[in-house]
Amino acid sequence: MRKRRALPPPVAPQPAKPLSASDACYLGAAEAMKFGARLRRLRADADMSQADLCRIVGMAKGYLSDLENDKREPGAGKLFRLAQALKVSMDFLWTGK
Repeated sequence: MRKRRALPPPVAPQPAKPLSASDACYLGAAEAMKFGARLRRLRADADMSQADLCRIVGMAKGYLSDLENDKREPGAGKLFRLAQALKVSMDFLWTGK
């Protein structure tokens, strides 16, 4: 029987920063993006590779790739862990608002 890998500890939420003019412009563009593109952009903005984010969140790299290419949709638990790791709200990650 295979041993299950232990999940990494949850990431502590960070306090929100005030929005700059460039952030506000980015937020408007984020609303028009699909979930996968928004996820990829947030990951790149956080200067993380797919492997880094997978390690933090505890998911397979292929699954993250499918999410970024809009081939799959995450469940609530995965969405929560992704939002924590990327330091955004679940609502923003899912809808861009």
